[in-house]
Amino acid sequence: MVKDGLSLTSSAVKAGDSTYGKSLCTAVHYSNGTTATVSFNAFDWKMQDPDGTILSTTFGGSQKMLDSGELEPGGNVSGDVCFDNKSGTPGQHIVLYQGSIFSGDRIAWLNKA
Repeated sequence: MVKDGLSLTSSAVKAGDSTYGKSLCTAVHYSNGTTATVSFNAFDWKMQDPDGTILSTTFGGSQKMLDSGELEPGGNVSGDVCFDNKSGTPGQHIVLYQGSIFSGDRIAWLNKA
């Protein structure tokens, strides 16, 4: 998915490790095709579970968590973003990328877990 020159991907969700309880994780990748520096962090992401609850990111769940920082033009960064999965409800989960809280645009990926 490309948003204003920023290419984003989200892999299928999978169970995270249980260090801090049940979690679901997705591997995300940013590729900056713009001419400007782009910020990235795990707080850009949310997940909607099958019950319609919007989940925020959690600490832990993977050894490869997405860091935060600035991505220069032509740069790439990848990492896992994990979400609490206390309900454990199986079914369709929706991974959401919002980016800036001031942006009204969202990008969504549909996943089964």
